[in-house]
Amino acid sequence: MIDEPSLSHVVLSVRKRIHEIPEVAMVLGSGMQGAVDLLQDATTWETHTIAGFPVPTAAGHPGRLTMGLIDGCRVIALQGRVHLYEGYTIREVVFPIRLVYALGARRLIVTNAAGGIRKDLVPGRFMLLTDHIRAESVSLYGACPPYYDQAWLNRVREAARKAGLMLASGVYVWTSGPSYETPAQINCFERMGGDAVGMSTVPEILQARALGMRVIAVSLITNAAAGRGSAKLTHQDVLLRGAKAQSTLGRLIKIMVNTATSQAL
Repeated sequence: MIDEPSLSHVVLSVRKRIHEIPEVAMVLGSGMQGAVDLLQDATTWETHTIAGFPVPTAAGHPGRLTMGLIDGCRVIALQGRVHLYEGYTIREVVFPIRLVYALGARRLIVTNAAGGIRKDLVPGRFMLLTDHIRAESVSLYGACPPYYDQAWLNRVREAARKAGLMLASGVYVWTSGPSYETPAQINCFERMGGDAVGMSTVPEILQARALGMRVIAVSLITNAAAGRGSAKLTHQDVLLRGAKAQSTLGRLIKIMVNTATSQAL
């Protein structure tokens, strides 16, 4: 486990490489790493060179930290994340969130790839998270007030509508993985009110809110959930769907960043 003194050492190490304070932090999920190309005047380093930083092992999560500008806003992007199914503890999974907070970020954008449960959530659609269901039990210290920033969500919806992006909204179900869910589980999640399902994001949201960060999250629907389609579910298909959605994702992230720094928030 990575302890708090180690976090202080990591912060000092990172600040030797970057001196600016990020306004917004961003976590890029499976197949979404191309969005980092949005950052101008960027500095990138491999997270395995940062002592104590958990290193991703899942495909589509390269393990990089990039600082740069999006429309004048300073953003720090985590290219890839770690998951419980990789053998990490919950504290290690959320360590990058504690790091970006310690570096100064107070707003967080989280992205993920998810399976669509609701019928209209077909592959290629983006779903803003309005709430989540924890299929797994985790414990993190700190109070967790309402999770998703409603004012920010509303601004993203309005800006996306004006830009011609039709976003869905819904409830995300978190499971620990690494195996995909069974059709029976998906039917259960639907009855519970779940709209999409995935293996990440919720631990990061819990940690960010415990720290007092303002949070917004979006799922790219990369496949139909188990039992909702005839195709076999594979991680490679998830990555391919993410690659095809890079252009739309880039437009959406710009909207999220621009609305994050709005004076109305």
